[in-house]
Amino acid sequence: QDANVVVRDTTAWTISRVAELHPDAIPPQMINDIFQKLLLALQDEPKVAEKACTAIHRFGESRDSIAEGTEWMTPELFGALMEKLLGTTERADWIENNLRTTAYETINVLIDDHPEACRPIVIQCSQMICQRLEQSFQMQVVSNDDKDEQDNLQALLMGSLHMIIRRCEAEEIKPMADTFMAYILRVLQARGSTASEEAFMAAGALSEKVEAGFDRYLDHFIPLLYSGLENSAEYQVLASAVGATGDLCRAIPDRLA
Repeated sequence: QDANVVVRDTTAWTISRVAELHPDAIPPQMINDIFQKLLLALQDEPKVAEKACTAIHRFGESRDSIAEGTEWMTPELFGALMEKLLGTTERADWIENNLRTTAYETINVLIDDHPEACRPIVIQCSQMICQRLEQSFQMQVVSNDDKDEQDNLQALLMGSLHMIIRRCEAEEIKPMADTFMAYILRVLQARGSTASEEAFMAAGALSEKVEAGFDRYLDHFIPLLYSGLENSAEYQVLASAVGATGDLCRAIPDRLA
């Protein structure tokens, strides 16, 4: 809250380094105060907000070592963090200091290591991710820059969807599988290189959750998978398609034999 932006920026950076290098030094009684300040910092100038995202990211990675191993990540705190981080990704100045990407990466870390009590919030987050994917297809694309922006945004959203699919239980994912797969197919059909890479990983994770249920998607998915496997010009897409093929072979071996 210092008036000097450099002080606020440096403070957020220092907190992130403590959480990364010395998480066991953070006492339980300071957790709430730290996060209240970090939540406020997410509304600060882009470089300060980016450091706040990174600090939250480090707290998420070191959750078990912080505050003497107590379960400090409550549903209330988790929900507040997800709400503010999702809001941060849509700031008008998201392009500065790599803010949008850093916020989504932080969201993914929180999803990846969330306590069981926070699962309903993660499920709710999946609905917002799908809404944003739908909105991303409504973007006006009139130049290569517009196409790149759409590709990058869809890649970030697919990355979050992939993490949700991977971390939730099969019975939680199955009711939403058709919706998830519809967006995966639409992203693959758009053929954005970065988004396609993430979409293939999401498809592979989904196949592991629904197993034989994935059979109903094959008629639409297999041609896109073949296209990815033939995409030697974009090796990251190719590698992701290879990974998805392996996931499919494990999920529905009889169907692909």
